Amino acid sequence: MNLCCSLLLVSSVAFLSHVILQVLVYLNDIYVHFLTMLGLSTKCRAILKSNCYHKEGHQAPCKYGDVVYMMLFGLVQVIMSFIPDLHNMAWVSIVAAIMSFTYSSIGLGLGITTVIGKVHFHN
Repeated sequence: MNLCCSLLLVSSVAFLSHVILQVLVYLNDIYVHFLTMLGLSTKCRAILKSNCYHKEGHQAPCKYGDVVYMMLFGLVQVIMSFIPDLHNMAWVSIVAAIMSFTYSSIGLGLGITTVIGKVHFHN
């Protein structure tokens, strides 16, 4: 095999591996976004049910669907995808850090109140 054919073979294999890698990256992105959307909608529903139980009592029929929150999160993703040069904007990182800190704080607070609520002191 001459040099031209071997270079052509290497470049076609490199192109094919590049295409396969890009397809796998896109599939991974879709998977991550789907799981994030599913998790967020489930958490929003759980917060609403918790608020309903606190207002109405534990015997109240508090039922909420996931579809509204999935659609809302998907709409936010679509709107954010139209922002040009999103990777160069520092404010997105700041908002994400604030949201992450707030979410972690809420989870920590709920965990502490659950533990404190289950502790019984005996004299």
